[in-house]
Amino acid sequence: MPRPRKTEHEKAQRREVYATAAEWDEVKATADKAGLTVSRLLVSHCRTKAPGGRAAEMALHIARIQAELEVLAASLPPTTPGAAVVLTHAASIERQLAVLASRCAR
Repeated sequence: MPRPRKTEHEKAQRREVYATAAEWDEVKATADKAGLTVSRLLVSHCRTKAPGGRAAEMALHIARIQAELEVLAASLPPTTPGAAVVLTHAASIERQLAVLASRCAR
């Protein structure tokens, strides 16, 4: 069974960011240090009210877990025994993490 499809609202879309080379290098280095992509770093920072505070720290942890779930889902062939169960649970965990992330932003 294939991984459950995301709704249109849940699908990520490509965006453009304008930054100088120095700014981009700083953002990229921060993302690498946190073990995140630039996209995940930017989204997690925007979901928090106090950058550097407890909410920001929690959002970064949530973003890391979400990234790991995406890697797991992408690396698990649908024909693997039990893959449907694992992918269903991974999607459920991802939804729960999204709820936690939105609570961190409050």
